Amino acid sequence: MASWFEKRRQRRRKRERLEELIAWILVPAMAFGLYWGWLQVRDQIKATPLMGILTGKDKGGP
Repeated sequence: MASWFEKRRQRRRKRERLEELIAWILVPAMAFGLYWGWLQVRDQIKATPLMGILTGKDKGGP
């Protein structure tokens, strides 16, 4: 029969495996989300006449 210490060690090992699995899924997903967001912001900046906004000539609406 396993002692309480052995059971505790098994639970800790199971939790560490779960944390590692979550990290393997979460970290690439966050990196992809950050990259996707950057692409959206970059496309928006490229589509905006920046100098007109900075000088105040473009009021931003029709």
